[in-house]
Amino acid sequence: MRSIALVMLSIWIIPTPAAATVYRPADCSQTTVNDTLATAASSGDTIVCPAGSWSWSNVDITKNITLQGDGIGSTIISITAAAGLDSPTSYTGAFRVTGFTFVSTANFGTDSGYGMFRIRGNNGFRVDHNELQIFSNVVTYNGGNGIVTSGAVSGLIDHNRFVPRPGNTGCMHASTYEIGANLPDWQLPSQIGSPDHTVFIEDNYFEENKTGGLCNPHNPHAAYGQQGGFWVFRHNEVHNMNVDAHGFEPTISTREYEVSNNTWVADTGINTYRAMFWRGGTGVVYSNTLVEEGSGSFTAAIGLTEYRVTTSSRGNPARPELYGGVPASSCCTTNEGYPCTDQIGRGQQTGSSPDQSQASDPLYIWDNDFSAAGMAVIVQSAGGSGCGGNIDDYIQAGRDYIYEGGAKPGFVPYVYPHPLQGVAGPDAGVGPGPDAGMGGPDGGRTDAGEGVDGGRLDAGERVDGGRIDGGARVDGGRIDGGGATPPPPADGCGCTVPGGRQPAAWGWVLGAAIAILRRRRRRA
Repeated sequence: MRSIALVMLSIWIIPTPAAATVYRPADCSQTTVNDTLATAASSGDTIVCPAGSWSWSNVDITKNITLQGDGIGSTIISITAAAGLDSPTSYTGAFRVTGFTFVSTANFGTDSGYGMFRIRGNNGFRVDHNELQIFSNVVTYNGGNGIVTSGAVSGLIDHNRFVPRPGNTGCMHASTYEIGANLPDWQLPSQIGSPDHTVFIEDNYFEENKTGGLCNPHNPHAAYGQQGGFWVFRHNEVHNMNVDAHGFEPTISTREYEVSNNTWVADTGINTYRAMFWRGGTGVVYSNTLVEEGSGSFTAAIGLTEYRVTTSSRGNPARPELYGGVPASSCCTTNEGYPCTDQIGRGQQTGSSPDQSQASDPLYIWDNDFSAAGMAVIVQSAGGSGCGGNIDDYIQAGRDYIYEGGAKPGFVPYVYPHPLQGVAGPDAGVGPGPDAGMGGPDGGRTDAGEGVDGGRLDAGERVDGGRIDGGARVDGGRIDGGGATPPPPADGCGCTVPGGRQPAAWGWVLGAAIAILRRRRRRA
């Protein structure tokens, strides 16, 4: 028996990984958070901030940690510099930020990619259950930005509220700004339906509330992509904003996108010129709904254009590897001709420089409810002068985009909810209507392959009778009325050592094995 006990002991004392530590600092000042990140926290740990208000200008996330506040409206962080919260290029791993209100104190925008929160090259990140109040004092692409992702990134932005900071005199530029890895993204095959290289933006609430036509010169963006990049925008509620895929103008175009199961709302007194504006790349657009409230209106659901057909003034970069060489600030009409570089309906770039080409990969649009818009899809001249082409020769239905011709052959959407949400739920598939999930006026309608919500818990996410409540949501204790706390991290055995690590489970087993040995010896 002693030999059996010794064997058991030799097995059980093999150490197991230490449990993650939950740190609960007394405050959430920039100094405290940075010190905890630098000297105490390890990958897998959680830093839980208390209720209160603090200012950050330079907090860098460089480990796979969870940074958690006490909830929207409870832990309030004023962002006092561009990229006041940042994950630098030196760290490419995962992290999570949840349970905060972030308020920008100045116009942290510009079209060069600055914002309140910058994520540069991370994979497996999650930003969820936060509110971002975005300051802007202009009505151009220099307006304020919220979350900016850039480089070879992949991760999830979910269950956040993106709203203007009270007192704004301008209109925000972009709530989420997806900047890709540039040319390498165009050399990849299609990524939609895959989590690789892709930023998912799902189950969020977006709003710009300026009336009187203030934002008409430059419609604010809920999502804005450029310089390659792959992004999925789904199951969101969007008020008075659009999504925009940049073309081959001052930068390389957006590569690929999926826009599905969203509800757009034009609030009374506000016109949204285009809910979606596609200037380059390709993707799929399905099961979206447009709703006008009161005197709110949409001019068009989707706008399509190619600037280099009519003007060279946008200053495209040179592309020496394509079509025999594409000069900077050039016209498509007098250089490569059809197809234009990076234009709507173009996909993977292959071949040998300088004669690489981009494959035909039409944009597919199907099963949307665009009845509220004056026009469903409009192909528009970008105006300007110097190139002299006819846009209708370059963007054509049935060739560059397929409207109501059914789903894209072979397309299978990535599982919804995204696995990083940690919620089980059926794949939404390619369903017939918007998800009730972020509060569109659905009144319990059938949810994209998930049944009738009618106030039920929808895919583990919310109970709200089909409508967001004051722009907030009730979802099992996450964001409630804009302020509830995300689920607290588990403290394991409840024996966390302050400032240290929890005892490993094998310690308890070792004690039990020693007790067995002692008992055997007494019997002998």
